[in-house]
Amino acid sequence: MRASKICSRVKPCSAARKLSGPAPSLGGPVVMNVNQTTGGPQVSLLLMRGLVIPALENIPLWHERDISNSASERFIFPMSFILADEMLRLVTRVLEGLEVLPENMERNLELSQGALLAERIVNSLVETGVPRQDAHERIRKISIKALDNKIPFSKVLLEDKFISKRLKPKEIKEALDYHTYLGVTRELVNSALKE
Repeated sequence: MRASKICSRVKPCSAARKLSGPAPSLGGPVVMNVNQTTGGPQVSLLLMRGLVIPALENIPLWHERDISNSASERFIFPMSFILADEMLRLVTRVLEGLEVLPENMERNLELSQGALLAERIVNSLVETGVPRQDAHERIRKISIKALDNKIPFSKVLLEDKFISKRLKPKEIKEALDYHTYLGVTRELVNSALKE
């Protein structure tokens, strides 16, 4: 969950870290067993999926109520709840200890120098009357040019006569602002947390 190049979030770990190891810059090896936060949920999910088949095979036998279908119900229900509890416990553990590094996230977003938000420019062009396919193709070529030549995407957009004829510099700047890209996400999250 933590790569030295990206490093935008860090998986939780015990306070007692081992500082020896091959990658001290990554915080060193973590005392917590990796399978508890990565492999564990996957195994639980596979086990849960394995319980679906006996449950589905049980449906035609509901009207018969003999020992053959009640036997599978005796392990399907408890196992399902135990596995769901384990998955929720692990997810809670990861989310409670998750450390988010906003400055690294912003640095990672800037690696594309704005080309990451090319879709917003396409949508802005479509709103001005440019056919979507034409707008998409033009922006695709501009973003490739910007990335290949390591030029900021906004600079290439402003230099393009077709784009600058249809979009003002202020509109381009607003479209390439990461902070405005979230829309109403913050309100939706806050609303969900209140409930």
